[in-house]
Amino acid sequence: SIENLWLKFTGMNYQFHPLNVPLIFFYKNNMDKGLAIPEENKAILSHLESTFKNIFKLDEGEKALFMFRVFEASPSQERTIRKEQTKIFSRGRA
Repeated sequence: SIENLWLKFTGMNYQFHPLNVPLIFFYKNNMDKGLAIPEENKAILSHLESTFKNIFKLDEGEKALFMFRVFEASPSQERTIRKEQTKIFSRGRA
C-alpha cells in the first residue's frame, strides 16, 4: 500500500520521503530500558515524543507507526547510483 501511495505521488511530480527515525527513537526510549544513551537525552526524547503526540493529537495509548512527508519538487537531474545486488547481499553457510 505504501509503495502504491509513493508511486502515485511520484506520478503527480511530488516527492515522498519516509521519516520513521523519530518514531524508532521514541519506541526505543520507551521499550529498551537498557538504552545506552545519557539520561539527559532520554528526557529530551520523552519531551519530544510528548510534543509530537500533542501536535498530532494522539490519545494515550495511541502510537504512530509510519510517518512521511510529501512535497512538490522537480525531478532530480541525476539518477541515484545503485549497487548490484551481489555487492549488497551475502550468503553465509548455516
